Amino acid sequence: MKINQDSLLLRFLKFLVERLKLRDFILRHIYYSPVLLVILTNFNRLRIKQIDLMIIIWPPAQNLAMEIGQDISKKSTVLECREFNICSAKFFDLVRSIYTVDKASQEKITYKLGRLMRDSCLIHVFWVRIYKPTMEAKDLSNHMRCREITQLKSRIREKYKSKVPNYVHDIIVHSTEAEFQNDIVAKLIVDAEMR
Repeated sequence: MKINQDSLLLRFLKFLVERLKLRDFILRHIYYSPVLLVILTNFNRLRIKQIDLMIIIWPPAQNLAMEIGQDISKKSTVLECREFNICSAKFFDLVRSIYTVDKASQEKITYKLGRLMRDSCLIHVFWVRIYKPTMEAKDLSNHMRCREITQLKSRIREKYKSKVPNYVHDIIVHSTEAEFQNDIVAKLIVDAEMR
C-alpha cells in the first residue's frame, strides 16, 4: 500500500512541477533570487580570505603574453607562469573540455574554436592569488565566480583586442572561476601537452 501512496504523491508532485510551472517559479524566485545571491556573496566574502586561480593566454595573444602578465601582476600575485605547447590533434578537445568545466554553451565554444586554432597551439598559464576576493554566488548551490578575475579578464580583452589580428570575443584570455576547477584544468592541459 505504501508504494501506491508514494507513487500517487510522486505523480502529484510531478503534476505540480509540470503543469503549474512550479519549476520555473522555483528557479526564478528562489534558486536564482537576487536577494539570496547577495546574501550568499556577502557570506562568501567573510569566509574566503584568498583564492588561487589559473589564467590562460590563448594562442592568438601569445606575442602579448608577457605584457599581459605584467597587467595580471598589478591586480594579483603571480605565483607561477608556464608555457605549454599543446599537441594540435588534442587542442580542440582541450578547449572544449576547459569550457565545459565552466559550463559554457556549445555555441560559445564552437564560435571561438576556429579562431583559436589558426595560430600555434602555444598557451601561457599564470597561477595567481587574489586576496580578499569577492566570490559572487551564481545560484543557491553557491556555485561561485571571482568578481576580480572577471573584471581583470574584461580589462585585458579591452586593452589588447586591437592588437590581436582577426579578433573575436574571448580569444585572448580565459580563467578558472573557483579553486576546484584548477586541478581539473591543469590536468587537461598537461594531458594535451606535446611530449
